[in-house]
Amino acid sequence: MVIEEELKKIDWYRFFSLVKGMGRDFNDPSHRFLKSIILDKAIEKYSKGYLKYVDTKWCDFITSDGLKIQSKFCSKMYNLRTMKVKNKFQVLLFNPFTNSTFNSYNTETFDYLLLTSLECCAIVKTKVIEENLGKGNNQIMLYNAKEEHLNWIVPPNSFTNIQGKEGEVKEKFWNFLLEAI
Repeated sequence: MVIEEELKKIDWYRFFSLVKGMGRDFNDPSHRFLKSIILDKAIEKYSKGYLKYVDTKWCDFITSDGLKIQSKFCSKMYNLRTMKVKNKFQVLLFNPFTNSTFNSYNTETFDYLLLTSLECCAIVKTKVIEENLGKGNNQIMLYNAKEEHLNWIVPPNSFTNIQGKEGEVKEKFWNFLLEAI
């Protein structure tokens, strides 16, 4: 598949070093959306022009060949203790904090779901999402996702010794912000 080959060319080592450098600093509610933008913009930059960050509803990237990608950071797909993908995991697809009304999740607005974690990355076709979609409690989830649903871009344990010191990204960000204002 062409998209997999192109996504494999992204500088994922640099991306995972950024993730490690962010650590838990941007996980609080007031910074979570900023973290998402930083990570998506990093993927765009490290893709060397293959991905364009568009940030429209249900679509984060458009590839240079016109495919649409929704991106989710999914730390829960990977078990850090066992260093393996969990047998089943869930991905929150609808975020009630960014949408004022709860309506249907539209898989027609993207072709692939890009799942990134702390050390691995995979894509999922929209057909798999449609077959495993669930709703409840004002959320839309990809339920019971399994490793067999994933097309690995960066399989678990692909990198050893990822660089990045927790806290360094937040410090650089605040220094940049203070310079800008």
